[in-house]
Amino acid sequence: MLIGGPTCSGKDTAARSLIKHYSMHLRCNELGLDGYYNTVRGLGEEFDYNFDHPDSMDLRLASRHLRAASRGVAFRKPVYDFSTHSRSGYECFVPGKLVIATGLHALNPIVAGNADLRIYTHCSEEEMFRRRMARDTKERGRTPASVEHQWKTTVIPMNNAFVKPTRRYADLVLDNSSSHPFA
Repeated sequence: MLIGGPTCSGKDTAARSLIKHYSMHLRCNELGLDGYYNTVRGLGEEFDYNFDHPDSMDLRLASRHLRAASRGVAFRKPVYDFSTHSRSGYECFVPGKLVIATGLHALNPIVAGNADLRIYTHCSEEEMFRRRMARDTKERGRTPASVEHQWKTTVIPMNNAFVKPTRRYADLVLDNSSSHPFA
């Protein structure tokens, strides 16, 4: 299963809810595609690297790993450190009977063919921005000014160009515009 959609639209929340529900009956796990970002050197707090473009990720590796997961084959999944903008290592991923892959570009055509079910999470821009500001300042050590700059210069333009169009590959669309996810 793939869950894709815009930044902070509730992809991980949806995955956790599904895993909680289905884990009573079978072994489930989440494969976060954020680990597949490419290492970027020389970035400081104020940077202009475009993390929202599909080329910022190794989607081909993600696709190979999803094919392996569908066959029940374990693999070494990259781990990404957002504070250093680099892969910090690898960890063994042993797929369960249900693997839910989540990420901004999970429904990109390079990846989308690797699932029986594709879900797109929709959310209002206002709510996504509120969530993104909270996440990036608390969890990723960013300043509010840098979050807003990135939002205007790359997040929304790339969302409109590359993420929103992947909605057409979804079998199901979940609206998560509320401040109470999937209420």
